Amino acid sequence: MAPELVGRASEIPVVESLLAGIADGGGSLLVLGDPGIGKSALVEAASRRAADGGIRVLACAGVPSEAQFSFAGLHQLLRPVLADADSLPRGQRDALLVWSGDLPHQLQQVLFDTADGIPS
Repeated sequence: MAPELVGRASEIPVVESLLAGIADGGGSLLVLGDPGIGKSALVEAASRRAADGGIRVLACAGVPSEAQFSFAGLHQLLRPVLADADSLPRGQRDALLVWSGDLPHQLQQVLFDTADGIPS
């Protein structure tokens, strides 16, 4: 992985295994720990390696000022892929758009669906 990572000998094989099996169904990486122990460096190295391998990387970071907002981290994580929502199966697309607050899109879809059901 990244030779510049110091003290991560046990984590590097876990990251390598995750990346090697990602095509079999996806995966995720959660890194927890005290401040200053190299979490960001490990995540950055894993993200760089994944992106170099053609894997889409979505990431978020906890921010204390957003702690009072429900699902702030999830919003940060999924916001970059909302533009691709139309490629999802309808149920997943609708759930994602309702959750994200993309109500204009939802209203438009309801109007189209209603219009499709009205006999001419």
